[in-house]
Amino acid sequence: MKNKLALLLSVFILACMIFSVVGSMAGCSGKVPDSAQKPDIEEGKVNNISVDEAYGLISNNDGSYFILDVRSQEEYKEGHIKDSVLIPVNELESRLGEVPKDKAIIVYCRSGNRSTTASNTLVDNGFKAVLNVEGGITEWISKGYPVVKD
Repeated sequence: MKNKLALLLSVFILACMIFSVVGSMAGCSGKVPDSAQKPDIEEGKVNNISVDEAYGLISNNDGSYFILDVRSQEEYKEGHIKDSVLIPVNELESRLGEVPKDKAIIVYCRSGNRSTTASNTLVDNGFKAVLNVEGGITEWISKGYPVVKD
């Protein structure tokens, strides 16, 4: 009886180990992480995205995203997202012609307040695909994502 119980216990432990290994391999399936997938963009409104989602989109940018920094020149020089274009929020209305209408626009600032204002300005002026980065560059940096300094 002891031998049968020991055998059953061994089989159970082995089965648990196999399921554990198989389950952990599911993470290696090649599935693209959610942060790298293109979000569903509701046209004609501000779409808020997390810093992680922004990083995924920007890291895999195939040219379909325009990255807009709406901070000041001084803030931009201290560190900005690679390939971003600086148009301070207080200049945006007069510089809308510099923002492409045929691309989704990822908008960020220091913390998310100015980018919300800028995102609303873009939507109010007919831009269809506007993505506002919640948390801004402050959260971007706190996550360890790269910045460019001029």
